[in-house]
Amino acid sequence: MELLSQISNVNIKKILITDSFSKDFLGEYTIHIKRLEKDKLNLISENLIEIEKFFIKYEKYRIKNENK
Repeated sequence: MELLSQISNVNIKKILITDSFSKDFLGEYTIHIKRLEKDKLNLISENLIEIEKFFIKYEKYRIKNENK
């Protein structure tokens, strides 16, 4: 939590990838992934579709708002 607190104070855009809704305040953007399991190797690759969806939506948003 200390590291997350330090990162949240850095003046940059942050993307949070989490399986919890309770940490949404830590990033400007949040990608929700399926619930992680204890005592199991949880690979980020299993969630690449959700991450790709986020970047596609973000790209569309930027293009739409680029000339405003």
